[in-house]
Parts: sequence; C-alpha cells; structure tokens
Amino acid sequence: MTDNDSLVVVVRAWREHDRLLVRVLTGSKGACGRVFADIDSASAHIRALLTELLGPAETNR
Repeated sequence: MTDNDSLVVVVRAWREHDRLLVRVLTGSKGACGRVFADIDSASAHIRALLTELLGPAETNR
C-alpha cells in the first residue's frame, strides 16, 4: 500500500432520543460523511470502505 492508497475513516457514535446514531466520515479519495441510524447499515458501509483498500486480489480473505 502506498500513501496514495490510504483512506482516513472516522467513526463517531452518540445517543439521541433513545436511539444510536453513527456518523462515518471519510477523507482522501473525495471526502464525504454519512449518518446511520442503525449499526448494521453503518457496519456495512465501513466494510465497503475498507474492502476498497484491499483491492480485488485480497477481497476474498
């Protein structure tokens, strides 16, 4: 992996009105942020981001 292949992922979670909110912020490769109201959706998004870093050869590990 080179510096150009890196990705910054920041996960922030908090409780609001008796529910859990998860904000996922990404830097490099086009910064963006998404907020999820459930753990499964947030986890799937984080998994997809990290899978991008693996590339096709390592995806099936």
